[in-house]
Amino acid sequence: ALLSVVLASVAVAISARRYASRHFDISALMRTFGLAQRQVWSIYAWQLVMLGVFATVLGLLLAAGLQTLLLHLLAGVVPADLPPAPLSAWLLGASSGLITLLGFALPYIMPLARVTPLRVLRRDLEPVPLAGWFVTVLALAALTLLLYLFTDDLPLTLGMMGGGSVLVLLMLVLL
Repeated sequence: ALLSVVLASVAVAISARRYASRHFDISALMRTFGLAQRQVWSIYAWQLVMLGVFATVLGLLLAAGLQTLLLHLLAGVVPADLPPAPLSAWLLGASSGLITLLGFALPYIMPLARVTPLRVLRRDLEPVPLAGWFVTVLALAALTLLLYLFTDDLPLTLGMMGGGSVLVLLMLVLL
């Protein structure tokens, strides 16, 4: 579970970086047509939030279905009066997905609102602003907290976050 959360974070960061680099020109066109930075930001933020909510609901429905299927398949092995998964497990799964998506995608989505209309004529790329790195640090802190809640083992959590951070940096440098 720990490895899947860290790998999902890496995948979200890489995907968001590619998505943002492909949409700089589209953002510049939106700005050229008269949209303000706030309007461009709301378009991309709304898309990200809707994606997160849709994926979370779909994931929770899939988890409920798989839990029911497993209980049915293991009816002879598992006691019939087994209590359902606690609400905290559902909240932990949903929050880890949303925090991963928002925390690792926002630093790459934020510059899309700051693209100038001049980008239509000049293809200068803008770096991720300092605020984006601040969001990433917050996301890593939140992810560390989630991993600690998963494991209840601080050295394991810090080791996974350290290894995952090194992996993210290597992937971003190599791409």
